[in-house]
Amino acid sequence: YRLLPESPRWLIVQGRDTEARRLLAEAARRNGTTMPDGDLKVPLKTTNGGVSTLDLFRGRHIRSRMLVLMCSWFTNCLVYYSLSLAAGQLGGNHYLSFSLSGLIEIPSYVAMCYTITTHRFGRKLSHSGTLLLAGVSCLLCSVLSMAGGSTMLITLAALMGKFAISASFSVAYLFSAELFPTQGRNLAMGLLSLVSRMGGIISPLTLILDHNTRYLLMGSLAVGVGLASLTLPETLNKNLPETLHELDPQIQQHVAPRNNPHAQPTS
Repeated sequence: YRLLPESPRWLIVQGRDTEARRLLAEAARRNGTTMPDGDLKVPLKTTNGGVSTLDLFRGRHIRSRMLVLMCSWFTNCLVYYSLSLAAGQLGGNHYLSFSLSGLIEIPSYVAMCYTITTHRFGRKLSHSGTLLLAGVSCLLCSVLSMAGGSTMLITLAALMGKFAISASFSVAYLFSAELFPTQGRNLAMGLLSLVSRMGGIISPLTLILDHNTRYLLMGSLAVGVGLASLTLPETLNKNLPETLHELDPQIQQHVAPRNNPHAQPTS
């Protein structure tokens, strides 16, 4: 834990302004900027108090985000574990296929470390683009299998699908957290995790399906959700809302609004 800095917000709340200012100054230096002068302040305390699961579906904006992300997390988990479980059924050496299916995740995570921080891709295109790539790869597996393609080509297509869905799953955690305000973020992430595990529970059942139907199902789901994810807003370098009311004024009558002029942009 000594390798990780403490939260500046927590330090300020504890009255340790000097330590907080030192951490913020170091962050500013690494980002090539300077820290403005003035007193350090934090917004009023924001918790999940008074926020229920239904509040995540009351307003139009937050409801659309929630529904798209629920489908995304379900599909990510279903396709990820289905591809992992089916790795030994691709033909050829079972041990080699399963090992490659695991190793292909490493470059996917490294690639996402670059794409999510660049304006060309950002969080949105990194998430939806990898979902679309995973879907196309799975559909290609089905087409190659029906056409009697070689085992090597089918394996390569499956590995590309595993690469893409691993990347998409890794981005989903960061992207989803930034799409929800502080007030309700934990609740939203918990619900998304619950939905994703439903996909994980169902994934072993895909092995009952024949090879073509299995990859056709996974590919169709991934492509459909990838296109739906394009409707989500980009969060890179955007100010994050603190309350549900800031995100969707329609929720005002259910959750009291709170002004927050100190929202910090993502990086």
